[in-house]
Amino acid sequence: MTFPRKQSEAGCSADQESHAAEKPYDYREDPFYQYLAHVVARGRRSRTKEGRNKRLRARRASDLDFRDRERARRYGMTLRQLREMEARQNNACAICGRSGCELVLDHDHVTDEVRELLCIPCNLLLGFARDDPSILRAATEYLERLRSRSAAVSNDMGRAEETVRVNDRLSFRPRDPGRAQRERGEGEPQSSKHRIALICRCAKSPSLVYWIHPFAGMTPSLAANYPGSSPATKA
Repeated sequence: MTFPRKQSEAGCSADQESHAAEKPYDYREDPFYQYLAHVVARGRRSRTKEGRNKRLRARRASDLDFRDRERARRYGMTLRQLREMEARQNNACAICGRSGCELVLDHDHVTDEVRELLCIPCNLLLGFARDDPSILRAATEYLERLRSRSAAVSNDMGRAEETVRVNDRLSFRPRDPGRAQRERGEGEPQSSKHRIALICRCAKSPSLVYWIHPFAGMTPSLAANYPGSSPATKA
């Protein structure tokens, strides 16, 4: 004779069956365990750092190809493939063509595909531009626009310097506001001295006295005798 099971017993058996169907607990997938394992590994690396660095330095000193072999292995290449790539590029950067500098392997950050050898500045350029050709084209247009503007400014400055040189050769001096006062024997006008001191103090270069004397109302002799002027500059 069989008796019907109680409702609680039936519920317990259903829970046991559902637990059995679930995936068993794996402590290695526990985030807290992963964090603890990371802390332990970091401490182990910190304790053995000096010994590992010593072994690496000895290996690099004895094996000249060790560094290049490790760099190629990091990108899934062999040392022979790396040497062939260097020979194809004549040990020069694929962008600027500069040789005689350290070259690094450029790779696609999405597909990890190795592209070509670049110098460090060109590799950083692509990284900062996020491998976006539109950003690089915009940067090129920006530099060309500023270069043309700088060329125009430099031409204007060159013409101004030529005018100053011509005026010096013709012994021409701009309007001297303190000329009458000096002719009366009253000495140098106080305003000109203040202007000279202000300009030299702002520029932090006393040797500029000789070059700014025509525009501050001073003659070359007074500028040469002004305190702080540089005899080497006047030569």
